[in-house]
Amino acid sequence: MSHLDSLPSPFIATPSHQSRFKKITVPRTPLSINTTHLNISATPSPMSPNPGLQSSTSSFESVSSVNSSPLASPCEAVRAQPPRLDLGACKALPPPTLSYFPVTPPCTPFTDNETAETTSLRHLRDHQLHPEFAARYSLRDELGTGGFGFVVSAIRLSDQIEVAVKFILRHKVPKHGWARDPIHGIVPVEAHVLGNVSHPNIIRMLDFYQDRQFFYLVMEIHGSPWVKNSNAKKLPGLIRKAFKKSPLRQNFNCGNIPSQRPATSLCVPTPRPGMIRRASHDLFECIETHKSFGERQTKYIFRQIVGAVAYLNALDIVHRDIKDENILIDENFTVKLIDFGSAVSIKAPVMGKTGRKPTYLTGFYGTLNFTSPEILQGLPYLADQTEVWSLGVLLYTCLCGEIPFSEPFAAINNEWKLKKKVSPECQDLIGIMLEKDPVRRGSITDVVNHPWWKIEI
Repeated sequence: MSHLDSLPSPFIATPSHQSRFKKITVPRTPLSINTTHLNISATPSPMSPNPGLQSSTSSFESVSSVNSSPLASPCEAVRAQPPRLDLGACKALPPPTLSYFPVTPPCTPFTDNETAETTSLRHLRDHQLHPEFAARYSLRDELGTGGFGFVVSAIRLSDQIEVAVKFILRHKVPKHGWARDPIHGIVPVEAHVLGNVSHPNIIRMLDFYQDRQFFYLVMEIHGSPWVKNSNAKKLPGLIRKAFKKSPLRQNFNCGNIPSQRPATSLCVPTPRPGMIRRASHDLFECIETHKSFGERQTKYIFRQIVGAVAYLNALDIVHRDIKDENILIDENFTVKLIDFGSAVSIKAPVMGKTGRKPTYLTGFYGTLNFTSPEILQGLPYLADQTEVWSLGVLLYTCLCGEIPFSEPFAAINNEWKLKKKVSPECQDLIGIMLEKDPVRRGSITDVVNHPWWKIEI
């Protein structure tokens, strides 16, 4: 897996890592949800990646700018609601020491067939790229592929900064995967959500384009390669074509680009001699490399993840596919949450006779190993409750180097045992998150306010 390998699970072919557990990814199926609820925005913070995506709804208005430091406690990400998410005297930890990090690691082999072509090459060989995109970016290596599209690295020509570009095939977006944006109309849910959030531990979307075949999500590159030994295989070069020349117009969030080429300079760079499949940059491979983390290291990583999830929760957004493959991590153990293709906006229930009722869902999108018992039993579920379960599986996996259940459906019987000695507070936190009964299971607020964050390790 690599930088955006773990972006929407259907985008990425789930790797088979038998050394820890067998990944089982369930294809996403249509779900009857009103995706117009995802018109979630407010006055963006100064660090917002997309000031242009706004709507009349107010679910974002109470959320202030977040602390840019990844060392902050989870409550730092949701200062808008301090009584609800107060971590008290939680102490930030210094970055843990890496036991292994290659200085110049080789790339992950994409295939045993050296003559095979990449998915991106197959789709883009005869495709004319959006003219503005072609004028601003030069495509490079393939980062990931999947059922809905593929991800390719690119160089922003104005400043030579490397970015990741996710190409989403229009005809592959399911019915539930659309959202109405006031600026760009009907767009994929992921584009709309990423255009309205700003958090140091959530991947940033820098640019957005679309043509008749693709949506282009231009995002920041994050993470470090975690594969120890692998040999890169050269693949056929990517042929880049652009539409006929046309004047450039200002695309949203392009203000940070100091200059733009005139329409007469829509030249296409010479294709690179070959494309490679890059090494993985996600938490899954990081755990594979280190086998497991100590409790102090785990707290440092998990604090950032919980902060991002709590921030989304304050905006009534549920990610719905929390797992190690959807978390990018670098050599400093700084993480960023990715893959918002399954995200949903759920208004929190309000107490009282005139309050809203909880929104129960019946569809499932994600990975069985991180799925809660109620979903496995085919029961209606609350998205935020299943999110906490996924966090529990993730915390266990970071500590033990493997998932808590021998096989996914063992979660129905809640059969798990901690295979590592940890503090009583840590064990209690895992227990409240991996509670079989969703009513008794801890909430994200309970996770944020748990005593584990305050103890010295």
